[in-house]
Amino acid sequence: YPETDVPPLRIDPERIERLRATLPERPNVRRERLIRDYRIPPEVAGQLVVGGLSGVVDALVARGRSPSLVARFLTQDLPATDSGDDPIDLSLDRMDELLRACEAGEFAKEGLPEVLAALKAQGDSMDVPRAIAAAGFTGLSTEELARLAEALVDRNADLVGQRGIGAFSPLMGDLMREVRGRRDGQEIAEALRRAIGRRTSGKPAP
Repeated sequence: YPETDVPPLRIDPERIERLRATLPERPNVRRERLIRDYRIPPEVAGQLVVGGLSGVVDALVARGRSPSLVARFLTQDLPATDSGDDPIDLSLDRMDELLRACEAGEFAKEGLPEVLAALKAQGDSMDVPRAIAAAGFTGLSTEELARLAEALVDRNADLVGQRGIGAFSPLMGDLMREVRGRRDGQEIAEALRRAIGRRTSGKPAP
């Protein structure tokens, strides 16, 4: 009901626009922005918005981190480590340092859960390089990866001889276990394909 004892107050349209510009994004707008700007899958973008993590995504991407890696980290790796009565408390700086090391090739993204567990075990004195070492990810050169793939193919010469590139699937799991997060899964797959190709045709497989 209008207040009859107080004269109407005219609000400057420019002030209204300034106030409107300071309003927070609506959840549906935030979700669409994550999908559009960062190419995050719709379901994952929804999880990030509902979990109140879109601001963390923006902050980490602004620091140069990969949107897809950030999204995976926040929706998969971190929640898995956070389960239980003793959640892990990571600052934005620590998250950035951890993901930066992953992107630099110090360990593969598949190794994030183990590095997080090592960080959690350190308590308040969290040190990312020490956690990487404690998780056993001391790095693996391309040449060392190739040697591991060749050795695996040699040990399974009969299988490779019978099935050719069809031996890739059963051997991939074995090689992943040997590498243990020290190289990216795609790099491991390429090394194994090349090793099988050399064994079966004398040249790298496509």
